[in-house]
Amino acid sequence: MTLHDEITRMEKIAVALAIQCRDIDGELITATPPEFFYVHNHQILWREIQAREIMDLPELLMSLDKNLRDYYYNNILDADTTWCTLGSALAFIREKRRELDIRTAAEMIIQSPGAETYAGFQRAVETPAEKKGAKQILRDFITGVFARRAGEFSGVETGFPIWDDHTCGLVHGRLNILSARPKVGKTALALTWAWDIARRGGRVLYITTEMSANEILSRLCGSLMGVSSNRILKASNLTDDQCRELTDAVGRIAMSGFRLVEMIGAPWKNVVAEIFSADTDAVVIDQLQAMRFDTRRRVFDIGDATKEIRAVAAKKGCGLLLLCQLGRGADARESCRPMLSDLRDSGEIEQDADTVTFIYRPHRNSADRNLMLAANRHGPTCEIKLGFNPAKATFYEEGYAHG
Repeated sequence: MTLHDEITRMEKIAVALAIQCRDIDGELITATPPEFFYVHNHQILWREIQAREIMDLPELLMSLDKNLRDYYYNNILDADTTWCTLGSALAFIREKRRELDIRTAAEMIIQSPGAETYAGFQRAVETPAEKKGAKQILRDFITGVFARRAGEFSGVETGFPIWDDHTCGLVHGRLNILSARPKVGKTALALTWAWDIARRGGRVLYITTEMSANEILSRLCGSLMGVSSNRILKASNLTDDQCRELTDAVGRIAMSGFRLVEMIGAPWKNVVAEIFSADTDAVVIDQLQAMRFDTRRRVFDIGDATKEIRAVAAKKGCGLLLLCQLGRGADARESCRPMLSDLRDSGEIEQDADTVTFIYRPHRNSADRNLMLAANRHGPTCEIKLGFNPAKATFYEEGYAHG
């Protein structure tokens, strides 16, 4: 059922409740304008309901024209009103209408980028939602604490137990940065985490702004098949068995919660809109600096982008992993250990991030990789020694790098 269908169905129930239930709250009907409804016939019916102090169904039906009367008999009369109240039906419609407005505004940005469409998107996003009361906030807090005490994980698990233990995973609303020098493996690690989430039943939105969708899918399919992504891209050397395995791998991806979106060089506001229009548990953006920014104010734009992406993740209730480039500073050091100041455009990124994780070679020209949790706003830092499965091009934890 589409979002439009959900809204239409609940509008029918709301109109039926207002007409058929004699003990309905009159103030609630008066306070709800006809324009609140999406379907034009429901607006007309609602005006007729508001015009009557006492609801008399025969009188109401006689006042309607034939088309509207037929609509009532065919669509409203048999609506199932037994499972909700008018208040809950109107609250449902209000929330779904807001979600539809946000999706529509997001699609407008993607189709026609510009200041006007982005302003419309911001208006839709900033529509004030109902605020939680102080007691509800406290109830949610203590419920969450006891749920975690009982073993429920607060974030989306990545499949790396040590990293998850230190960060609680990809916690909703937190900005997690993964950074590395080129050809060190940040995309391979991001895909390792993303697929682990998807294979366990989670929904993952993977946005690629640098590599093509074909390259990402070749890597992921190669990982599932145990062959190199280059072999899949070249294709001419694939055996019949490998072609069957490739078909199976594509089927597994299609049946999973893994969703890939190619947005090479897209304006950062389009990426924000794509996240807001998605229904997902986790978002991976590969990568930040490949988005399009205003060259005259690039550093400020990147700051705006990280703040907006973080805010969107919080509103949508999804985990967030943002890949970033690492500057050349670490290459000049004898230890090869990256520092937070090595992040390109580091000031804004470091300020907004909840965690910053580096993947790097512990020794120059070494094939080994370490994963360094260099900054963690909500817990301790650590360094993890990584293992690499060359057949699947995936990383895994071997243990702590020191001690």
